[in-house]
Amino acid sequence: MPAGPQLGRRAPLVHHTTGKKTHHTTSTMNANANALLKKKAGLPSTRSPTKTTRILATHKTTTTTKPKKTVAAPKPAATTKTKTTAAAPKPVATTKTKTTAAAPKPTTTTRTVKGAGNSSSSTKRSSTSHTKSTSPNAAPKPTTTTQTVKGAGNSSSSSGTPKPTSSPSSKTTSTTSAASAPGYTGVPPGPGAYLYSNPSQLAEPQVLMSVNGLLDITLTVKVARHTDFISFNSRQYSCNGITAIPGPTWNITAGDTVTVTIVNQLGANNDADDLVDMTLMNTMHSPNSTNLHTHGLHVSSSQDNVFQRIYPGETFQYKYTIPEDHAPGLHWYHSHKHGTSALQVMGGLVGAIYVRPTEAAVTKSAALTYLASLERHCSSWRSISQWRVSIQTPTQFTVRTYEYLSNLLKSQVPINAEYTNSSVKDVYFINGQFQPQLAMTPGTPVVLDMVNAVGDVNIELDIRDSPQASSVSSSCSLVQIASDGIYFTSVRTLGYVAMVPGNRVSIIIQCTKPGTYYLTNVPDDSLRPGLTDNETRFQQSMVTLVVGGTEATAFTSYDSLDLSTITRPVQLKDTLNTVVTSKWELSVEQEPATTRGMTWLGMGSNCSITSTGRGSDGTATPASSNTNCQYLSFPGELSTSGPYRHITYVGAVDELTINGRGKSPHSVHIHVNHFQVISDGLRGDAQRYFYRIGDWRDTIPAFPGKVKVRQNVQDFSGEVVVHCHFLMHEDMGMMATYYVRPANESSKGYCTYPGGTATTAGSCALSDGVVLSSATLSAVAVKTNSPVT
Repeated sequence: MPAGPQLGRRAPLVHHTTGKKTHHTTSTMNANANALLKKKAGLPSTRSPTKTTRILATHKTTTTTKPKKTVAAPKPAATTKTKTTAAAPKPVATTKTKTTAAAPKPTTTTRTVKGAGNSSSSTKRSSTSHTKSTSPNAAPKPTTTTQTVKGAGNSSSSSGTPKPTSSPSSKTTSTTSAASAPGYTGVPPGPGAYLYSNPSQLAEPQVLMSVNGLLDITLTVKVARHTDFISFNSRQYSCNGITAIPGPTWNITAGDTVTVTIVNQLGANNDADDLVDMTLMNTMHSPNSTNLHTHGLHVSSSQDNVFQRIYPGETFQYKYTIPEDHAPGLHWYHSHKHGTSALQVMGGLVGAIYVRPTEAAVTKSAALTYLASLERHCSSWRSISQWRVSIQTPTQFTVRTYEYLSNLLKSQVPINAEYTNSSVKDVYFINGQFQPQLAMTPGTPVVLDMVNAVGDVNIELDIRDSPQASSVSSSCSLVQIASDGIYFTSVRTLGYVAMVPGNRVSIIIQCTKPGTYYLTNVPDDSLRPGLTDNETRFQQSMVTLVVGGTEATAFTSYDSLDLSTITRPVQLKDTLNTVVTSKWELSVEQEPATTRGMTWLGMGSNCSITSTGRGSDGTATPASSNTNCQYLSFPGELSTSGPYRHITYVGAVDELTINGRGKSPHSVHIHVNHFQVISDGLRGDAQRYFYRIGDWRDTIPAFPGKVKVRQNVQDFSGEVVVHCHFLMHEDMGMMATYYVRPANESSKGYCTYPGGTATTAGSCALSDGVVLSSATLSAVAVKTNSPVT
């Protein structure tokens, strides 16, 4: 069995690839563990521990066990009276435990998924990378899906186009239909303190695991119906006969080769492509064209090609070579077709990527060895907004509804939404489930890897005794160990996590007392004042923690959990005291609400919003009037023709200053390389809700003022994308690219607007460049303290 934790205890279908042949197995250990924990907690088991979820009838189940291994665990706090030990995962079938206390029993829910209406794919891969399907390019028809959630008020859908029932069920129980968050002015979007009366147990998506360095995946993009608390039609990924939101989790490791074939079975677009009609560029268009982006993976932009267009009826194959020294951690994949990414991501074209540590890495790191012994769940957190009022504020942020996006793109896919409760239409789904439950035992740590797989909403997450509680629970702890797929150097005991769209976090949660607790997304201006403006925050109980068993005396202390023992690749070598060899600035901007027709990314040598690139009325000025910063909407792929506003090279330490405005910060994402936070204009750590100085990120909020980051430009040359991850902003033009020269051209140095000589005044031709002198390098190098963890 590969090193590292096996994701989830819900026994997901695991698809192994061994080159020419593929087979499916299921982690019986995970299924048995789930049953055992429920037994400990006095909870009803919804399935036999040897059965599997979402598994085709023809698949065989194999049992895999790990050899016993002694693992040094973090010591319990000094006040504990019981001895806590942690060991490597063992086959739990041999474990028997008596309990003296039972947790509240969750409502029993039965969920039946019959292949999502699909049989195993019969599409043959073409011998070429990009092929046209032989099937007619007809209008899309929703896939027939049979999915029953007892007590959810939903019946299984019939064949053909799914239609809403005449009177959707609303048989639910709630504490309140909506409630203001503690210390919050106004009611934020989301269900508030609402509690679903018939939740299901937290389930894992299908897991696709690499074997012998290979993983071969076919993802078919088709229209299907999602059936849960809110049921609706959308574009979804189908794999191995399973069509679901989210798509399957890729479980890979450093050195793997991952091949992903995208089969687009959507109907014809209702417009021309922006390559044919340039007036469509930076508008919402072509809803049935798609592609793929591996968000967070350190791979070549030529492999992770977001400019690829996979038209309806076409098939395209991506091939990713994962570096031998790739860091372990959580990333994700999603559609990135410019002009339709917001619609397709909100609709469900998302999935998680878990880079498990290699056996060698686990052997060398006591922290990885301990983490491998813990129960671990990988989840995609995705919002669906069906009714939210589009309120404009001075910060000019608007969270659009799925219906709005669908109508704007004339998507031709009827949503046909059904609601369990007609007053709750704006929710987060966790692995496609609304408010799932997680069974836990007192004193047992559980790792949650989470993706904020949305295009518009921020998350503020903590644990509370009830959804409307005004403070965090004293019976549970939440510590953070990683962000954006990179482990910290030490455990961060903040008690909460904050995530902008595109972020990932890994946390360890633990509760000491039996009971029911709520992992809650709550905008709390009392505890976290000034985090962000109202319209980009959300209130909902996300996961219900049902804790049963004997009360633990104390929480586990993580003082001895040394995350710095996790080896980092050269790409993540500390840059805080490194000499900078190329520099540029970035500014995010858009027109006011009344004239909002354009969005820009400003790039240049000085993009300070208070000095250049802004008019006195607060709007962005025309590009022609800028001296040191050029504001442009996305011009399209530039390739080797250029011109670019910034050019750097492989081997450079590239410093970027991001200029932001407003209290609802744009979420800035850079492809290929992670970057390290060097400095910002905030008052201190009390206001750094999303990061700390020294952290590594690939997505960061552009708060008012400046935040300075650096990246070690390693391994890959070519065109690199940077954009706002409020995805409608990206679709409307808040995206740009810069160019990375190969290492053998590093002598040309770097170029940043307006220092270029290209036809476009001040832009950089590929031949332009300046090499900083040693004296200049010393002057620009910024010396700061060591990173604060």
